[in-house]
Amino acid sequence: MLDARSPGKVRPNSRQWNRSVEDRQEAGGEIIRLWVASVDFQEDVTVSEDLMKQVAENYRKVRNTFKYLLSNLRTSICAARGELR
Repeated sequence: MLDARSPGKVRPNSRQWNRSVEDRQEAGGEIIRLWVASVDFQEDVTVSEDLMKQVAENYRKVRNTFKYLLSNLRTSICAARGELR
């Protein structure tokens, strides 16, 4: 469907748009922000369920890595102070 507000631009029909809104609600804000930060906005941007699953998997890996690093940082700071139990 052509968008009358911007000639030459194509916007999705309402069914596609509603499905994409539902996908975004399932994904969560952090995953959407990570996807937006990872796309090349100078070219056409694609969104698919598989792509969101990949971004969600990457987000999970990064989040778990930071949780692990922070827990070890706390342990090493306590050990340096002599407060380790």
